Amino acid sequence: MSVLILEDNRQILNVLEKLVLSVAEDEKVYVTDNVGEAYKIAMEISIDVFMLDIILYGDKKGDTSGMQYAQSMRKLERYRFTPIIFITSLEDPEMYALRDLHAFGYIEKPFALSQVENLLRDALHFKTQKEKDAMMFFRKDGILYPVKCNRVIYMELIKRKICIHMKNGDVLSIPYKSFREIMEEANYEKFVQCSRNCVINIDYIKNIDKTNRFITLEGTKTAVEMGGTFIKKVVGVLGL
Repeated sequence: MSVLILEDNRQILNVLEKLVLSVAEDEKVYVTDNVGEAYKIAMEISIDVFMLDIILYGDKKGDTSGMQYAQSMRKLERYRFTPIIFITSLEDPEMYALRDLHAFGYIEKPFALSQVENLLRDALHFKTQKEKDAMMFFRKDGILYPVKCNRVIYMELIKRKICIHMKNGDVLSIPYKSFREIMEEANYEKFVQCSRNCVINIDYIKNIDKTNRFITLEGTKTAVEMGGTFIKKVVGVLGL
């Protein structure tokens, strides 16, 4: 898992970086005091938790560049539900951030290390459990089939049936249901529709051929086609 820390105070940045590594040694931590660099990192790396200072440029009156960065992340499908922890010295940022940015929590300066540690543990656990526990349920011939979202490689529409291709090689064929319904019910941020007839799990993407509009996926020899009207969305989600 990966954590991105955006903070203008180098001392605080170093403290937070060490704290993240103490909470989980196998975490990858990306630190920066620059919004442009933070955006680039988030596009190139899949970030699991954001830790963002709200005020990055104290010499600019009314600066909330950290919050603006959070807004730009929330507009990306891949980061719609990623935990964001705000680092702030503002007295009352909660109302705006909670309503519009769905912040996971807040660290108020000066902060206690134990507070940060507990909040960070909760955020990492939230991200992990949400993805592990995400389920879909399909009814076929009177039987309810549970399907773990993270085991699905891709889903395709074939002759009014939805074929769900699983990581273990199984293919579950169910009566027709629109992809819109399936994705809304699953509420799983890794699913992206790449054509009228196909939804992929971005965790299984091996390669994207934008020129010929094909996606190759791990666990299957099938090359999935990208529809012309869906290319922009797929590219946007992946930050390409």
